Order: sequence, then structure tokens, then C-alpha cells
Amino acid sequence: MIPITSAQLAEFSGAHLIGDTTSLVGADVVIDSRAVSPGALFAAVVGEVNDGHDYIAQAVAAGAAAVLVAHEVSVAVPQLVVPDVVSALSRLARAVVATAKTDGLKVLALTGSSGKTSTKDMLAQILEPVGATVSPLNSLNNATGMPLTALRVMSDTKFLVSEMGASHVGEIAEYAKVVQPDVAAVLNVGLAHLGEFGSREHIAAAKAEMIQAVEPDGWAVLNLDDPLVAAMVPRRDAHVAWFSATDANHERSKHELELCVQVKNLSADALGRNHFVLQGWSPTGTFEFPVVSQFAGAHMATNAAAAAALALAVGVTPERVHEGLNAARPRSRWRMELHQLTTGTLIINDAYNANPLSVQAALHMVENLKKEWLDANKPARVSVVLGDMLELGAESAALHYETGRQVVAAGVDTVIAVGSHASDIAQGVAAAHSTAQLSDAAATSKPHSRHISVQVVSKDDVSALLPHSAADIILLKGSRSVGLQAVADSLIARFGEVTL
Repeated sequence: MIPITSAQLAEFSGAHLIGDTTSLVGADVVIDSRAVSPGALFAAVVGEVNDGHDYIAQAVAAGAAAVLVAHEVSVAVPQLVVPDVVSALSRLARAVVATAKTDGLKVLALTGSSGKTSTKDMLAQILEPVGATVSPLNSLNNATGMPLTALRVMSDTKFLVSEMGASHVGEIAEYAKVVQPDVAAVLNVGLAHLGEFGSREHIAAAKAEMIQAVEPDGWAVLNLDDPLVAAMVPRRDAHVAWFSATDANHERSKHELELCVQVKNLSADALGRNHFVLQGWSPTGTFEFPVVSQFAGAHMATNAAAAAALALAVGVTPERVHEGLNAARPRSRWRMELHQLTTGTLIINDAYNANPLSVQAALHMVENLKKEWLDANKPARVSVVLGDMLELGAESAALHYETGRQVVAAGVDTVIAVGSHASDIAQGVAAAHSTAQLSDAAATSKPHSRHISVQVVSKDDVSALLPHSAADIILLKGSRSVGLQAVADSLIARFGEVTL
């Protein structure tokens, strides 16, 4: 944020100020005492493990010019005392964004059950050559991360990209009040956080809060391929933009759609990175251009279409979108991250998070990769390491079982299941494998020849079980707390990797 006085900080955040009213504070706002820069505001957030109030002395010693606290402390710098530090951060961010919007700031916000982080990374790289852009680092999309991102807005910032996650109805509506989006997108509605929401329809209602909050005469960007998203309509008189993973004719004609981005001619290289054409139209006319993407997985083409629609809606030219997507590179770790060991083994590290929709997308990529390697006369062996998908509630066991069934259809050779639902995954694999054997036997009068190995182990035992020859593909997929990214780190440390 632009440096302001402690008195202005108190006014913006609703705090009771103790200390000097004229101290200049900024530009940084941080919650980690190790990240404090001279002049920063240190917010003492109380987390599940650490209490920021315990680190105030370190923050001040590092140069913090003021502290945001939930109770009065003994400190030599101004302190802003509030009932709730996280809520105060949101109030402060709302004031900073509102001020910047009067100077021309455009806010682009997005949500969805999966794909948010990769989409915002693509979008940021489209926007940055056009004007100064602030976007979340990694996945700062919660009650703390969202305002911290917004508080990075400065006087020259032209675009703010805001990524929003949610675990209950009403959460996105509160986030949207902070940034007041000019353009807002819903990527998809899956089953992430099903345990909290209770149903997919409730998840859709929560995601729709983003669209209902769009600024008057702004843009709602919707996934034409997802019925629950396509049914969302802005609450106010906003424009509607669409994106789609196909160029097939939809019920809505070109005359009915103000802005549309479609994917066609989708293919992939031997590492699963996409080649496709984006075509469509916007208020400035039609466009069509090729994209050679560095993002792996067919679902990333849909994310690229969403990023393109968001950028076009805020006035970026198709030419700039074309250049940005072709230049874009993955920025956030453990999302379809590709590593090739010196042995030739290809590791797909998609271990940042997992839900049924994202697992399905990862398995689809593995299935296509195996075909590519077979076409290149490489007898690919595919190992999939699956960890728990968290926050699925009462449906957890059934959804992990179904995931196990889906693994068989993807042409996997080895399944290693980790976590509290590992046995559910293994049972699903066994059931689908048995069905496949019966189906093959009935069709050919011969037994099913392909055997799928299934093992339930602890995370620490995974690396030793994985093959590592030139013909191997390994997918790591699970919720972050499972820690499967450590398996990739272990293999890379053991064998080394080559530059892709």
C-alpha cells in the first residue's frame, strides 16, 4: 500500500490507536515477522499453531513501523488495537482498493473448485506487460491471503488479480466486498470442501456470490461447459463473457454472446504440454491465434481460455492475450509440475491439493501421456501415488473408492495409496480391475492380461517402491497435508534431474 500515517491506518482499519499519530507506515503489510521490511505494518494474526503477538518484538526489531494487534502490548511503535486482526486487514484492504479504483485500478477476481491458481498465473502474465499488476503469490486466496494481496496495491498499479477460495456459503461474498471486482469469473463447480458445504448445489451457490458481486456494467466470466456455472447470472446489469474447452456449437449463438473464447485443435507434446488454438469474439471483433503452452494437462487449455476471457473483458487486446499466453510459465509449485530424472523417468508433481475434479484431470493427462509415449515406441509404465482428498465430509469413503475405479480406466500399472482413505482407493482399484477382467474375458474368451499392482503404504515408504527407468511416468496427487511433494524431492535428490 502507499505509505500512510498511523492515524489514517487507524481510520481505515477501525482500530484504536495507541502511540504517535503521525508515524508513516508502509509500504509492506506482513503477518510473518521474518518478512518485515523497514516501515512495514506487522499484523499479529492468531493462527492454528502460532500467535503473531509472540513475534512482535522480532517484527519491531526488523523495522516494523506499527503493529496491528488484538490487545494492547508493550511496544515502542504505534499499535492499532482491534477486536479481530484478520477482519481489520480486510477493512484496511477495502479502503486501499477503493482509493486505487478512483485512480483507475481494475480488479479481476476468480474462483472455482479447481484451476484457480494456474489461471491467475496465466492471467497475471497476460496483464503485466500492459500495466503494473498485483496478483497472489502461490495460493493466497483465504481470509488472510486475499487482503494481504490487495494491500500490495500501489499508486501505479493498473490491475489487481484476486483469487478466492471458500469453505462455506457467504465467504466469497465477504471477500468480494473487499476488492469490488470489475471482472469476475467462476471456473467450475466440483466437490472441493464438500464436507463443509454439504452438496454440490451449495458449492455452486457459494461460487455464484462472485458473479452477484460484480460491479455494475462490469463483466461476469462463466464456463459454458459447466451447467452449474453456465446457469449463473449477474445480480446487476453486468455483461457476460463465456469460455469453453470446445469449439462445438452451443445453444447460445454468436449473436447472443458478447464475448466468447473457445479452444480448438487441442493436442499435446510428449510431456503433456498443450498446443491449441483460441478463437472467439469480443466487442472489438473476432480473433483466432495459436498457443504453444508450457502448462501440462488438457484442463490447462480451459484455464487459458478463462484467463483470456478475463483479460479481454478488461480491455486487453487479442494480440496481447496471444503474446501473454505463449510467454506464460508456471509460477506456483506442485501444480502439474514436470520433472525428468536423469534416468529418464517423468514425474508429474501435482501434490499441492486434490479433489475429485482435479484428480480426474490429472488422470486424464496421465492417460494421454501414456499414449504419446507408446506412439513414440516407448513402453511406458505408469505409477500413480494417490493421497487423501480432504474435506469431503460423509462422502469421503465413496469418493475415494470411485477415484480408485477411475485409475484403472487411465491405463495405470501401479497404484500406491497413502493416507486414511488409502484402503478405499485400493478397494476401488480392485473392484474396477475385476470388472475389466470379466469384460475382457467375455469379449475375447481369454483372461485379462494386464495386472495392476496396488499397495497401501505410508508416505515415507513410497520412494523406494517407485520405478525409475526411462520408460516410467509417475503421478503424485493428494491434498497438501499429505505431503507427497516430498516424494518428488526425494527422487530428484537421489537421481538428479534434467532441464525440460
